[in-house]
Amino acid sequence: MNAAEIKLELIRKIDLLERKQLNELTGVIDNMIHGQYDNDDWELLSLEEKNGILDAMQDLKKNGGIEHSAVLAKVRSRIANA
Repeated sequence: MNAAEIKLELIRKIDLLERKQLNELTGVIDNMIHGQYDNDDWELLSLEEKNGILDAMQDLKKNGGIEHSAVLAKVRSRIANA
């Protein structure tokens, strides 16, 4: 697939996304363009952001969450059906 075909395929998939998904995709693209987060980025977070992340991790341990593999399977099925 050449670059033009890839771009067209992306546009078709993006066109089917809901508003929330578009917002998430924007964040993913911004991160990709500006570089991925690294472990050193933890030090750049505010105390409030760090506490929010730690609280969320604690909540997941206490109340459970969705397995990573289940999330990936769901995403892959959406992409395959797009």
